Amino acid sequence: MLGYLCYSTFHYRSMELRRIVLLIYSSLSITFIIQCHCACPSCETVHFNANQNVMLNFAMEGREIDSENVSSVFECFIRCHKNCLCESFNFWRRSQSGPGGVCELNRADIHGDPSAVKPTNGSLFFNLQRQVAPGCPSCSSRLSCCSSSNPCYNGRCIDSCSEMGKRYKCKCFPNFSGYRCQHFMDNS
Repeated sequence: MLGYLCYSTFHYRSMELRRIVLLIYSSLSITFIIQCHCACPSCETVHFNANQNVMLNFAMEGREIDSENVSSVFECFIRCHKNCLCESFNFWRRSQSGPGGVCELNRADIHGDPSAVKPTNGSLFFNLQRQVAPGCPSCSSRLSCCSSSNPCYNGRCIDSCSEMGKRYKCKCFPNFSGYRCQHFMDNS
């Protein structure tokens, strides 16, 4: 059985995006694919498969940026995708009988910080799976972490087309350092 769920065109800070969510049902898995299109060539595709790229009974610890109750693991994935700081997420079901649970967004992924992923009973750990088109340009009309949230405190934000890790880079102003230019360096 194959089903489709499409969201209509909407405007996000004066940027037209088309979100297509493709649901593929099989006897064992559900796959969600979100594809963002813009005036320039399609730059990024984000994949979510509840039965792949999951680590059962593991969670990333000490890298949480947000935690809240959600109706499903898919809602947790959507929250991670929409938050530019999110690179992975932990999910705990509230009960075995329902889909809802606690969603914890993480500011790191297993590739950048593998030692933070620890055995944790009852948890599911997911990395955000992104694919970026070869030669992806910096496209001001696409959903951009820099234009939507500007995560750099004391520096210039540059969108990253890397498939793993952060979706942006910060070029720090003089006397500032850190991955978000959050540290002042006194050079006196």
